[in-house]
Amino acid sequence: MDHEDPYTHLSTFYELEGVMGFQSSGIEVVYMCFFPFSLAGKAKEWLKSHPN
Repeated sequence: MDHEDPYTHLSTFYELEGVMGFQSSGIEVVYMCFFPFSLAGKAKEWLKSHPN
């Protein structure tokens, strides 16, 4: 959201992913797959405007 602190967003994202029980060896792949789902509004529009 426009008013959301990006550091708080990332902290919450990592906290939620941490409780899912993924192995640490592949956690970066998990982050990359799930991160777009944590975005909304202008942040999601910005991400979609970049090539894969």
